[in-house]
Amino acid sequence: MIAGRKDLPEHKRPFAQDRAPLPDLCAAIEDFKPTALIGASGKGGLFTESVLRTMARLNERPIVFALSNPTSKAECTAGQAYAWTDGRAVFASGSPFDPVPFGGRVHAPGQGNNSFVFPGVGLGLLICGARRVTDEMFFAARRRLPRRFPKPIWDRAEFFRSRRACAKWPLRLLLLSRRLPMRRITPRSRDRWTCAPKQFA
Repeated sequence: MIAGRKDLPEHKRPFAQDRAPLPDLCAAIEDFKPTALIGASGKGGLFTESVLRTMARLNERPIVFALSNPTSKAECTAGQAYAWTDGRAVFASGSPFDPVPFGGRVHAPGQGNNSFVFPGVGLGLLICGARRVTDEMFFAARRRLPRRFPKPIWDRAEFFRSRRACAKWPLRLLLLSRRLPMRRITPRSRDRWTCAPKQFA
């Protein structure tokens, strides 16, 4: 976001930078030298070959998140991300993609949208009977999610491969938080707690 834009909403102004306008995404990447591209544009194919090759030239492990749904709106496919970065992309998408054979190995792209936090928090709300959903719940989920995955998964750039990981931590956080308005925990709630991991298997 460029600070000089006249149509810039007020809530975006603290994040705007005082830079000259740039003609396209490739030029912006060359100028900003980002380590990650996060696609939430809804414009399919926005991450072109030139865009991803530029990212790969500037970064040893370029982070490429093509999060727009459905698949036709994804900024790039998993195959394109791996092929155009010589297999070095750290890739996640909003829609599921099949594993991609490239460079003598099979890359397993992960979903990085709401496939873990939303179900986990939703199940926690159901179990503990919270009367409202707060920002703090999602902040807590955001902090806990990376801890549920072993380091080798991050090293292989394979994100969020097991839904079971989200079955326990949001529930525990929600139930142990004294600041949240909760209803009384009933035997039925405890049964839901016990069954939770099976729901995410």
